[in-house]
Parts: sequence; structure tokens; C-alpha cells
Amino acid sequence: FTEPIWHTLREVDKEGPMLHRVYEMWDNMKLTSFLYMRRKIWHLMIL
Repeated sequence: FTEPIWHTLREVDKEGPMLHRVYEMWDNMKLTSFLYMRRKIWHLMIL
């Protein structure tokens, strides 16, 4: 459950500006979640 949060914190705990990386990771997580739900719904419709 908390692994994505820890991964994000590890990635941005570096020198220099990293806020844009946080937003990029969040967008990727949202997209992955959306695609997973679409695939799950599509699979249920076929059955």
C-alpha cells in the first residue's frame, strides 16, 4: 500500500529541484490506475 509513496520520496530526496518529478510520478500513477480499472471493467464485460 505505501510502496508508491516511499518510492516517490526516495526519488525526490536528491539535490536540486524535484517537484516536477513528483507531479510526473503522480500523473503516471493516475494513468496506470485508470488503465487498470478500464481493463478490469472490459474483462468483466466479456464474461
